[in-house]
Amino acid sequence: MPTQSQRSAATTKALRKAAQHLFARHGFERVAVDDIAASAGVTRGAFYHHYDSKEALFEVVFHQVETMLVDAVRAAAVTASDPRDQLRLGMNRYLELASDRRHSRIVLIDAPAVLGHARYQQAEETHFLGLVTGSIAAIRPTARATEHALTARALLAAVCELATQTAEHHADLDTARAVIQAFINGALPAEPPPS
Repeated sequence: MPTQSQRSAATTKALRKAAQHLFARHGFERVAVDDIAASAGVTRGAFYHHYDSKEALFEVVFHQVETMLVDAVRAAAVTASDPRDQLRLGMNRYLELASDRRHSRIVLIDAPAVLGHARYQQAEETHFLGLVTGSIAAIRPTARATEHALTARALLAAVCELATQTAEHHADLDTARAVIQAFINGALPAEPPPS
């Protein structure tokens, strides 16, 4: 017989899974707490026992999706040894996954509205800014740290915008990849070898 903590963990897992599916499919505004509870096979009371609000559960789901995206970006990047190729592969993987309707609605469309711009930007930076800044620093080790951070912010903004576009127009994915490659080449020219 499962313990109380095991039942509690199973309920929160069911709620997160149901919420992610419903938010991705219908959008935050069109999903009610009752919809999530019914899909998870629990009562409305059980929902509120674990989460204060639909917004609180959305934030958990958002961070869960962001963590999955970070893991996928890292996995794609480590398949190359050159830092420029690592950055390109990682950004392409983010673009592919974030533009998938299962993720784009949560990460790119609803999260800024639900969390507010400041909290959304902070979350994006927590999940991705350090990763991208580190890649840029490896490509241009003699550039200033502020230059790395600004370039990383610009690249992240561009990739998010391209992912939003390709979620609506999937045929544009190859063009979006080419834009990312052009951005990386233009913003991160190769440094001359040390003399």
